[in-house]
Amino acid sequence: MWDAMKPAQSATGVRNTLIIAALTAGGVLFATRATAGIPAPFIWNVNGNGDWQVGANWDVGVEPNSADNDVVTIHNPVDPATPVVVTVGPGITRGARDLTINDTGVATKHQLSVANNTFLNVRGAITNNGVISLNSTGTAVRFRLTNAVTLSGSGELVLGGANNFIDDVGGVQNILTHASGHTIRGAGTLSDDDMGLINQSGALVSADVNGGTLTVDPGITHGFTNQGTMQAVNNGF
Repeated sequence: MWDAMKPAQSATGVRNTLIIAALTAGGVLFATRATAGIPAPFIWNVNGNGDWQVGANWDVGVEPNSADNDVVTIHNPVDPATPVVVTVGPGITRGARDLTINDTGVATKHQLSVANNTFLNVRGAITNNGVISLNSTGTAVRFRLTNAVTLSGSGELVLGGANNFIDDVGGVQNILTHASGHTIRGAGTLSDDDMGLINQSGALVSADVNGGTLTVDPGITHGFTNQGTMQAVNNGF
């Protein structure tokens, strides 16, 4: 059964002169762009698992944190077939404009794990050929749209329970287009009465957690258009 409701760091190591340093009050260093709208590439640079918020894990030496500019790629720089797990959080808010998770070409995929009490804001294109997992252990985890976003690729976005949300920032009614070949599954909330959702032909939304509920609660402005497959399996609701 579906629960669906109507309604620069210093000059050393800087990729180019447009990357500047921003030191927050907490002493965390982020890479930003001097001119808004200029893409700033950030590529995972570790042959293994690690934390998003550790600057040394990225090729430019600082972590991505701009939903306006930062273009993030997760892969294994040494062996593309060996999966890595990149963890965001816990207890932080981070952002990216575009997000790409490369395919390992084997059964075990690269994973972006969003930890308890963490918000990840995105505003552009998400190409997910791995796994994005939302992993609340009691406090809300939110994968949030700051603009219209297309979620494509051959991978999965997995909601790990009741306090996991895919939703909008500030109730501005952005639209998530869930493209053919991609899967959203698990238990949690897909739109918290705010964003619009288009589930395209060939896309799958699956409530597949035994005893869990996947709530689809689109915003009233754009609503929900289903051209793909919606299912409840494994005693999911």
